[in-house]
Amino acid sequence: MNSPSRTAPDDLIQPFRIDPFALRGRLVRLGPAIDRILSQHDYPEPVATMLGEAITLAVVLAGALKYDGVFTLQTKGDGPIRLMVADVSTTGALRGYAQYDKAKLDAALDQARASSPSVPLLVGSGYIAFTVDQGEDTERYQELSSSPGRRSPNAHTIISGSRSSSRPALSFRWAVRGRAAPGAPVD
Repeated sequence: MNSPSRTAPDDLIQPFRIDPFALRGRLVRLGPAIDRILSQHDYPEPVATMLGEAITLAVVLAGALKYDGVFTLQTKGDGPIRLMVADVSTTGALRGYAQYDKAKLDAALDQARASSPSVPLLVGSGYIAFTVDQGEDTERYQELSSSPGRRSPNAHTIISGSRSSSRPALSFRWAVRGRAAPGAPVD
């Protein structure tokens, strides 16, 4: 009798803590959940990658909050990707959508040439909003921050804050690998 092969779940949120360094975080791995969202639209690769990163960031943040409802991450800017929205509900539902300008995207890709286009190049100047909506009986909570704009050519840190008793220092970094066929290994 053959034993079934063991594979890691394709959709996973795993909190972790490294005590000697007072480091806490969440490992998020999205497979079929994000594939379903991205396959519903024929986004060019840079737009699909950026939307995948936004959805992943929304999942990380939503997983760290205590709420009952919908967490939304939204970016709006003057770059080729004008709008991205990622929703995460406490029931586990994910949604994502992006609007982009094809002519601006082609120009940005030409400008980036051989390297991957940066966040500021694709989003431009604008804002990022985080919203928690817990339904009709509660007030919606929203935090706005200006987006990186064109100040940093390789911005991958979206938020950083100063350390205080109510708001610890935060930094978000991520890596998104290329999309693969379901069940196929990703390098």
